[in-house]
Amino acid sequence: MKKTIAMMSCAALFTAAAYAAEAQTGFVEQTQFGKITVTTSSTLPPQAGNSYAPGKLMDGDVRTAWVEGAPGDGIGEWIRVAYESPMRINRIYFANGYGKTEKSYRENGRIKGAEISTEAGSFTKTLSDVKGEQTIELPKAMAGKKTRWIKLTIKSVYPGTKYKDTAFAEFRPDLEENNYE
Repeated sequence: MKKTIAMMSCAALFTAAAYAAEAQTGFVEQTQFGKITVTTSSTLPPQAGNSYAPGKLMDGDVRTAWVEGAPGDGIGEWIRVAYESPMRINRIYFANGYGKTEKSYRENGRIKGAEISTEAGSFTKTLSDVKGEQTIELPKAMAGKKTRWIKLTIKSVYPGTKYKDTAFAEFRPDLEENNYE
């Protein structure tokens, strides 16, 4: 009996842990533009009271960040934002790194090379290694075209001085300009 209860408890803990890990790679928000779903290829588990979940990418706070959870620098890891209805996007507002402090910004890796994809195509972009909000303009072939998703894939990084991970504080496609009827 004790063995059965212990096995059931272990199974329940394993299921809860698997669900928690899965939950960390997704975030859903209801907005004026409908439901927006943010998914990531991986996420660093919470540490020292800090969460690095995908919701941090759209919280408007450059002092928080999504941090990928793959071994190494995070090359190949990705962020994907999906929309309930097709959206027109001309630009993305973003903040590179973990901007909590200047020290945390430098200690963690930042995205250098990124591939940005939508249903209208893809392009690569070198991101600046500066703290604070920046803008990525989509090329004319992609700008303003309807898409149900936008994805950023890490192609190269500015290495951190202490940690082998990559952090990204904000990733907010501009939906304001083209999506009001």
